[in-house]
Amino acid sequence: MTNPHSSENAGTQRARPGRLVVFEGMPRAGKTSMAETLAAAGCCVIGEYLDAEADGTAALPVDQHPLVSDDDAHQDNWIRKAAQAKIALGQDITVFSDRDWLSSLAYAYSLADGADLLAERASWAKRNLHDGNLLLGDVYVILHLAVPVSLQRRSTRLRPEHPWSSPAVLDRLATFYRSPAQIIGSIEPALGELIAQTSVLHISGLEPPSRNLRLVRRLGRTP
Repeated sequence: MTNPHSSENAGTQRARPGRLVVFEGMPRAGKTSMAETLAAAGCCVIGEYLDAEADGTAALPVDQHPLVSDDDAHQDNWIRKAAQAKIALGQDITVFSDRDWLSSLAYAYSLADGADLLAERASWAKRNLHDGNLLLGDVYVILHLAVPVSLQRRSTRLRPEHPWSSPAVLDRLATFYRSPAQIIGSIEPALGELIAQTSVLHISGLEPPSRNLRLVRRLGRTP
């Protein structure tokens, strides 16, 4: 894997001692379970959603995540997480993040009518990366999972109002995660180039969690 990160949009965010590893991918592929296991082992982990009403660092339980329609809450969360990651990265450690702003672009692409939203969010991400409000991961660990398996694993939690309860939408999401740099590059070439220069580890959510955890532990200094 390579990790040059050369782009005018990277700004000075590369000048940091620590390493940021971000978990992305299909719903119920194992991202949060992996993050929780690493946190229990003493690693520095930033949860998927942070509690804005508390000190901004505690993770929100799944049943308290923002509604899918609350766009501002989702976007604010990615910026809040980047701020926490900056603090931890200054300590020269590996920081693991359960998703980041890339999820917002993945969501937009997954919608059949999401072209305008994707363009808007790609522009937002490019601007905030440049301004230092968002961070680009040093490594993206993308967990893949077949759509029927994703739906089956979430059978008790599927909500009709959430697009990711639809097989067609999940098919588009799976396509995005196979080649995010190419898809984003068709909208924002500079942002796509930046993502393409980032190290990416593709792993299967069907593999035993212990195997995937061993692969992730090799990405940084972990207990």
